[in-house]
Amino acid sequence: MRRVRPRCLLPVLAVALFAGCGDDDDPTGPDSQVTVDDFVGSWTASSFVFTNNADTGQQVDIIALGGEFRATVLEGGRVRNFLTTPDAVEDEWDAQLSVNGNTLTSTPAEATRSTDVWTFQFQNSNTVILTDTDEMFDFTLMGGAEVPATLVITLVRN
Repeated sequence: MRRVRPRCLLPVLAVALFAGCGDDDDPTGPDSQVTVDDFVGSWTASSFVFTNNADTGQQVDIIALGGEFRATVLEGGRVRNFLTTPDAVEDEWDAQLSVNGNTLTSTPAEATRSTDVWTFQFQNSNTVILTDTDEMFDFTLMGGAEVPATLVITLVRN
């Protein structure tokens, strides 16, 4: 099986971590102001797609290759992230989320991890799409050169 380099995934994942509120608090309404509390709960990625910025036809979906990403967000925005790459490398880390408009920032607890900034869009109260256009990814999945990429993660509330 091809090897996905976890170093490339970790910063990216640190942001994809939210969980939603109940249907009666749907953050998708026309006049709604999304806050970090709208992400509270448990989420699982249904897709985790890297797209090569220079060649948009080149894409890798970590979930389709057998990987998994989950996040649990607590009140106040603390999040616990879990990643398993397609080659069964496991990682978990904590971060603090903050929301400003349609931007989600994930600041990791560990100083060795970088802060990620995502734009987000709720499809409904149970599905949110995160986009980060400032990623680097090895599209060979075998230790090749990393190139600029966009990561789009679709998270579904459990």
